[in-house]
Amino acid sequence: MGRCSLIWCVNPLKKTALNSWPGLHHDLQGWLENGVVDIAISTSDFLHRQGYATEYIEEELFLVGDRPDRPGRFDPGYIYVDHGADFARDHIATFSDADIARVSFGSGLWAKEFLLANGGSCYLPAGLIMEDCKKKRLYLLRDAPRFTRRIYLAWHQTDPSSDAMASDILAGLSRQFMDKIASQQDLISAQFVDI
Repeated sequence: MGRCSLIWCVNPLKKTALNSWPGLHHDLQGWLENGVVDIAISTSDFLHRQGYATEYIEEELFLVGDRPDRPGRFDPGYIYVDHGADFARDHIATFSDADIARVSFGSGLWAKEFLLANGGSCYLPAGLIMEDCKKKRLYLLRDAPRFTRRIYLAWHQTDPSSDAMASDILAGLSRQFMDKIASQQDLISAQFVDI
């Protein structure tokens, strides 16, 4: 989830401890099933097992480049970022005629760092690129297809405290993304006018 802040999950009035671990999707699924974690967040859907609940929110992804004249299709400097199974399916359908990217990352943050250092283009979430676009280090590419990624939340439905925590996390994530929408729309308008 990149730099998503979960500090709002920790409420001093509640007896809640926040432990955050990075892991591959199958690791998260196993941790959830074995009771290592109460709640898991991933860009891939969880296996639906009895006693578990899942919800998701969607986040828009934008094609950005190190220059405003980067092509929206067939860019030899294109960097593929794994934003989950839903994104992969939609991306393949949209770019079925394109070559395979020569560079790929499983982290949007790593892809952005590589892009800034080496040039190219890639799909990234607005929250990760807004400051760089404002400072003209990255540019939204005009007429590029847009995608969304789903951020899934899974939890033990049989545990009332997990239900309450999951509800708080979903509300917090939604607020976090909704707070960015107005500035995101302003950024998109400004970027496309400047190109």
